[in-house]
Amino acid sequence: MAVLTKESLLMERERATVLVPVPELGQDAEVLVQGYLIGDEIEIAKFSTEYDALGQPRVNAENDLIISIVKAIAEPKLDVTDAQGILKLHPAVARRIVNAALTLSGRGETAFNELKQLLKQNIVLQRLYSVCVNKLGRLPSELSGIDELEFMTALAALENDYEREQEALKEQTA
Repeated sequence: MAVLTKESLLMERERATVLVPVPELGQDAEVLVQGYLIGDEIEIAKFSTEYDALGQPRVNAENDLIISIVKAIAEPKLDVTDAQGILKLHPAVARRIVNAALTLSGRGETAFNELKQLLKQNIVLQRLYSVCVNKLGRLPSELSGIDELEFMTALAALENDYEREQEALKEQTA
């Protein structure tokens, strides 16, 4: 296997696309949907994120839907000035378009199921997310002000706890 050159890694490629039927808009109606690029995902996050008075981020669902559809549809071309029309789309149409873009980007249901399997195999990562969500009410990516060493220390502590629990279970069943 050959290592890519910088030029071949960064060269522009044609995006994967798929025609998505939208019968709610007409008998043979379709839109051409494309997968998201990294730049699209960054724009979606920026456009969708608002900050409260304390500087805590939250997702504006309306903005998220608008920009996600704008970035997903290759044809017909849309932009954020089409927001009012986008908000009038049937929810099933919007979900179908965004789901198609996510699937083309490797983030659809298959990728989700693979992630679930990974979490089943890596109980430490599973516990890290569970603790963050259940105890702190935040995703790990939303935690700010924590340096990498402290984060890794917490992860190591969780892993040690898990290993001790596994040893205790083995002793009980032996």
